[in-house]
Amino acid sequence: MTKQQEIDALERFAASIPAASYLRPWLDEVIPQVRADIRNDCVVSPTVRGARLEAEGQAKLIITAAEAQAAAIVREADAEAECTRQQVRQWRAHIIGAIGDARAALGMSAV
Repeated sequence: MTKQQEIDALERFAASIPAASYLRPWLDEVIPQVRADIRNDCVVSPTVRGARLEAEGQAKLIITAAEAQAAAIVREADAEAECTRQQVRQWRAHIIGAIGDARAALGMSAV
């Protein structure tokens, strides 16, 4: 098949699809570039596979960044939680001591 035959086949196929379809507007947009690529012996672009691979690569970067950010948030929350637990232990000890002192002042036995 010659380059022109490939181009003609592609254009016939695109013309056979109704204008109101999902595929036709996309084909109308990419056929000029595909036509030029065929005439210039270039790899046909843009490819759906290439776009998908690029999108997957970007998605992986976004996910990796989100995971790192989430891990940092969790580390910060854990540190704050530990600080809060330490404060609770200190207040608990203080309250128990105060209750013990009050019981002793009133002559009550320790619990």
